[in-house]
Amino acid sequence: NLDPSYIPMLEASYDKTMLDAYLKGLWVNMNGNRFYYAHSERSEDRAIIHNENEQVHAFMDFNVQYMTATFWHFDGVELFGFDEIVIENNADTQRMCDIMRERGYTNDRTLVYPDPAGKARKTTGQPDHVVLRNNGYELRVKSVSPLMRQRQLNTNNLLDKNRIHYNPDRMPTLRKDLQSVEQDPITFEKVKKNPKLTHASDGFDYGCDILFPFSGKRQLSQVVNFR
Repeated sequence: NLDPSYIPMLEASYDKTMLDAYLKGLWVNMNGNRFYYAHSERSEDRAIIHNENEQVHAFMDFNVQYMTATFWHFDGVELFGFDEIVIENNADTQRMCDIMRERGYTNDRTLVYPDPAGKARKTTGQPDHVVLRNNGYELRVKSVSPLMRQRQLNTNNLLDKNRIHYNPDRMPTLRKDLQSVEQDPITFEKVKKNPKLTHASDGFDYGCDILFPFSGKRQLSQVVNFR
């Protein structure tokens, strides 16, 4: 057991990443090349829950393996995440729609922010966006994905300004992404060697890009609502 009197000395000698790893026992990226470098425990709030009277915003990434959606409330200024769905094997968009309805995220109260590539790509059968629309969900999506560097700067700015809050117990996959996804130091792209990582955070990026338009440059594409 660590003598509490040593903690001030450790805080003066090591950065926060080292302290999180050794004092709190958290999993952290020790390589110093975190994609979400502004993420911290400050964004975590275990009191956040689904409010059935509020609009649900679903951020979605399509994959046959680890198809992922995260669920949020938005008050016009800040995001509050309360749930996630991860389909690990043989995923398809119709199955995602079925699970969403089972959890109460019905098409009359849920806006979906999908991967822009789903306009043409098929997880199975019809294009993913078509399946969502056929299930009655309204989509908010751009014609093309924002640049990776733009996504990174935008989401880290939001994290730094404490405008992103989520329940880590209900959203462990997103939490692991925010803690551990790495950035290629040359291309600035996300490192995608681990098949279990980046899916939740990719969907998170797409949603943030629409709800909080990046001000660093002119928008590259227009948001389109589909019913």
